[in-house]
Amino acid sequence: MTNRAETRFRPRDGALLDLDSLLAISEAPGHVLQAWLTARWPGTHGMVLEGLQLAGAAVEGPPGTRRPDAARREVLVSKGSAVVTGADGLPTFVRLEREVAVPWPVPELGSTVQGVLALLVEEEPQTATGGLLVARSRQTVRLGFARLDQAGLPNILPLARSIGNSRDWATDISRLLRPEDDIVQDLLRQLRPLEGRIWDADPKGSVWDNAVLGRHWVRYQTMAVAVLHATRTQLQTMAMTTQERVRLLCNLREVLQNSVEEVADLITKQIGRPEFADAYRPVVDAAR
Repeated sequence: MTNRAETRFRPRDGALLDLDSLLAISEAPGHVLQAWLTARWPGTHGMVLEGLQLAGAAVEGPPGTRRPDAARREVLVSKGSAVVTGADGLPTFVRLEREVAVPWPVPELGSTVQGVLALLVEEEPQTATGGLLVARSRQTVRLGFARLDQAGLPNILPLARSIGNSRDWATDISRLLRPEDDIVQDLLRQLRPLEGRIWDADPKGSVWDNAVLGRHWVRYQTMAVAVLHATRTQLQTMAMTTQERVRLLCNLREVLQNSVEEVADLITKQIGRPEFADAYRPVVDAAR
């Protein structure tokens, strides 16, 4: 067994407040945020908590796909907040108080460039009058573009990523969204017509041919409608991360595949081709 000790701040009467004690205080908020991230999404380095959305029309594709105005030489990002990895390797909370215009990396190409719009935090030590070093630093939030292969770096929080058609950008990459968010509402609108398609579907598919659930077609339809209602209920009642929404749609597609197969294929078609799917790629891959 390997033991690993962590320094914790424990004030006692008469105890010295040394540098290690101050470090323990400064690192505590980061450890709390790290524990929260691990609980909601193991392995992630950050998450958008609200806002920080690209301006643009919602278009077909994976949830959160946006098409920015091709005539503009910059993209607008709404105000909002996020948890992002700081210079010390620990998560930190950041907030943008107003909308920000971010120039495209190649203005003449506009939104057709390939890359990642990302948020990162820069930290600069502060000094007092006379150049004396003080125990604080200034954190600066930067928005800019990075290469696609840089999207997974710990200090970069992707806000949007270009997808295959060179016009649209996937934005539901690492986000915590409440039920009233536009992305969730768009997803719910896409799911709503599926119930009618389930009840109108004819008995067919390999599961029906093999009589996996028997020879009563309404049993297959009821199973499909039940999981559809369960999926919509979760989306409508709780804040969920991108990973949780992906898992939810994967489960929906799996159950539909084992009941009313033709409706399962509609889920995949809504997300689009694999090169467009981005974070929702597991839903598309489940159909292959």
